[in-house]
Amino acid sequence: MQMAVTFDLLRHFSPLRLGGAVLDKELRVASRRVRCYALRAGYAAALTFLVIVTWSSTVRTGPAVILASRMPEVAKTVTTAVTWLQFLAAQGLAVILLSSAIGEEIRKGTLSTLLTTPITSFQIVIGKLFSRMLQVLVLLAMSLPVLAILRLLGGVPGEFILAGGCITLTTTLFVGALSLWLSTYYRYGSKAISAVLLIGIILFVVPEVVLSVLGSYQLVKVGAVQPILEVTSPFRALSVATAELWTPRAAPAGAYAPWMLNSLVMLGLTLFLLVLTIRRVRKAAVGAMSGDKKSAGAVVGRAIRRFLWGSGATPKAAGPVKHVKGSPVVWKETRRGLLYGWSLSDIVICAIALVLAIVPAVILGSSEPSIGLGLFIAGCLSLLLVVRLAVECAGSVPREREARTWPILLTTLLEDKEIVNGKIKAALLRNMPLFITLAVLSVFLSAAFPRVEMLWVWGWGLMSWVTSILLVIGIGSYFGVAVKTRMSAVVATLAVCLAVKYGIGLMFIPIAGGITWAFGGTPWGLVVAMIVPCVIHVTIAVAAVRVAAQRVRHNVF
Repeated sequence: MQMAVTFDLLRHFSPLRLGGAVLDKELRVASRRVRCYALRAGYAAALTFLVIVTWSSTVRTGPAVILASRMPEVAKTVTTAVTWLQFLAAQGLAVILLSSAIGEEIRKGTLSTLLTTPITSFQIVIGKLFSRMLQVLVLLAMSLPVLAILRLLGGVPGEFILAGGCITLTTTLFVGALSLWLSTYYRYGSKAISAVLLIGIILFVVPEVVLSVLGSYQLVKVGAVQPILEVTSPFRALSVATAELWTPRAAPAGAYAPWMLNSLVMLGLTLFLLVLTIRRVRKAAVGAMSGDKKSAGAVVGRAIRRFLWGSGATPKAAGPVKHVKGSPVVWKETRRGLLYGWSLSDIVICAIALVLAIVPAVILGSSEPSIGLGLFIAGCLSLLLVVRLAVECAGSVPREREARTWPILLTTLLEDKEIVNGKIKAALLRNMPLFITLAVLSVFLSAAFPRVEMLWVWGWGLMSWVTSILLVIGIGSYFGVAVKTRMSAVVATLAVCLAVKYGIGLMFIPIAGGITWAFGGTPWGLVVAMIVPCVIHVTIAVAAVRVAAQRVRHNVF
């Protein structure tokens, strides 16, 4: 009798019952997708490469006694690298996998049908979350044998591995729930990914930078605010745990440890987002059936146009027919928005970034904190730009396939090269506010802080930034044509870009040292060592665009 009651309780509270038919369907579909196995293979390869590079850079040749004495230090170094790799990779994959979980159902028109069944909104949300998070948990489980072996070398306490695992898991759940909630508002995952990235920067990175700048001018006591950041920011919590690994000190333990409190805060925020998502699902389905409501940006834009041109303006439909000038692909991709597809939110973000970078430098004067704040804002905007270009270039053609318009586009008189170049040009035009903002920031910081070091920083930053953009555009265009589904194309683009960018960089370090030595240690040797990998990246980007143009008519349907 007791055994029967136990099995009945386990069956009642099992994850399969919580997720219902949605979880069962998602797990069955995921088990048949090749990209899931390719993702695991790629993560295993990246983990192996990181362990080999970190191990080889830490271990030095010498007597066996000295090597044995250095093993704890090697274990700490490799463990730190693996922990941060899984912390960042798990968040990125959770955001990508859940960015179109609900939006895809809305776009295909299946969400409204799904809600007519006995399946509840709770089961839909939990089923989507558990099924996608299971793929991430499998990748995290792949790191456990490596961490267990490293701990046998000594020097790595079990509390650090536990802290890193809890912080990674709870933060991944939070960003996954955030991406799932935003997918109820955005039909396409690209917009949800950009929104998650922006919210993550505002929540976790901006407070750190603002407090650092204010503390440098002695406007606030940073030490009094640090405990709050350790609890609210997972990046700070993991940084504190890593610092305690290398320099042990007396710190709160048990339930009062910063990483434990941070995990509880992330779990609470995750539950709050899940409640919002459950409440939002039915409204999103009703909105999809009755027509999308105008966003806040569209309402504000309409009010501004009425104020400037009056309420009696001639409707657009009653005006003369305007002929399409230039590429029809560019016109079609940029016809929505204010100018060339610009959105009001992009303009607002860029304006805020300029104010935050310029006003402190003007008021507080030229100083190291002002330079650091400007460089930080430029770095955040560059990261946002690269991610958006990757999503748009890789997802443009799969979006045409999903809308059944790709075969129609191929029946026109447009050449394959014109279609690919038009998609790339449209992606660049849509993100022009970010380009303009970065250019203004570069000019302002170069003029405000005329130093030789700044010239080297901006020179190297400009080269790396341009090559990264070209690489993302080229590889994204190729995978957009070669891969059928949008999410697979985006994941493949980001993974290959990271592998090419940093893989070539790590392999080129010995060659760069040889080139610098050949030039006698002069700056010209450093310039040559910087230019060569950039040339390789540009060559790969150009070749990828050409191959994409040749594969346009492959796998049309």
